[in-house]
Amino acid sequence: MQWPAEDGLALGLDEAGRGCLWGPVACAGVVLRYVRPDERPVFLRDSKKLSEKKREQARAWIERNAVSFRVE
Repeated sequence: MQWPAEDGLALGLDEAGRGCLWGPVACAGVVLRYVRPDERPVFLRDSKKLSEKKREQARAWIERNAVSFRVE
């Protein structure tokens, strides 16, 4: 996720699944206000390395801090 400026917004997108040819796919998007690098949670870099418990904590953080988010 890259921020263009300290007062800007950033959009992060991700998908999971095998794709439309092989099975179901889930996708998500989140819009966040600028977060200083030293205050960014580690899951903003790679959520796939997180345990299920840490993913739930990441979800709670996103729901509290996001300007907008959606999961399909």
